[in-house]
Amino acid sequence: TPSFSVNDENGFFHCFGCSAGGDIFRFVMDYEKVDFVTAINILAERAGVEIQYEGGPPEKSGNKDVLYKLHTDAAAFYHRMLLDSPDAAEARRYLEERDLPPDLVKQFQIGYAPNGWEELMTRALKKGYDAEQLEAAGLVVPSERSGKTSHYDRFRNRVMFPICDQMGRVIGFSGRIMNKAEKGAKYVNSPETLLFKKSRILFAFDKARKAIVESRQAIVVEGQIDAIRCH
Repeated sequence: TPSFSVNDENGFFHCFGCSAGGDIFRFVMDYEKVDFVTAINILAERAGVEIQYEGGPPEKSGNKDVLYKLHTDAAAFYHRMLLDSPDAAEARRYLEERDLPPDLVKQFQIGYAPNGWEELMTRALKKGYDAEQLEAAGLVVPSERSGKTSHYDRFRNRVMFPICDQMGRVIGFSGRIMNKAEKGAKYVNSPETLLFKKSRILFAFDKARKAIVESRQAIVVEGQIDAIRCH
């Protein structure tokens, strides 16, 4: 409202309407409905500042930054395939039949995993990632043949739903078949990884968090499409 004021010189805000006020951390905590540590992480990532922990990080990262970047790139690849690839025609028809318009497809970055065995892996290797990083991210599966280890894409010929943490960073995927007659599991999800802990994640929680806190009400549904259509 017009009563909201920011003092750049002293680094604080104050609302004369509701008396809320404080520094940048307090603003993010109040606005995003997060705790202090999460607010620091949000601001550090936005500003490109590396956080230094006394006694070392709270958990060994195993280069978590690389895994975050890899998931971001994978989501962009799947989304681009859905929008542009002729092979994704069935996926686009499926989303239309499920009444998911283009603006929601873009907002949730829904994608399509090509049917090839090494489509994602080939592109990721060209971008400088290695097979071990892709395996750590749960995006490829190792295979032993003639005493040699190779890898193939975990997700193939599926509609892809990126799964995000509470900060909106992609940490995993759920891939759905489009044809009920097709063999295989209806859904294939990312395995447990350094980033993705299934019991700690709710799909689309990053988009619903503020409304849940403000209304003190949460609506939980069964599947990703149900949640997206609610939004």
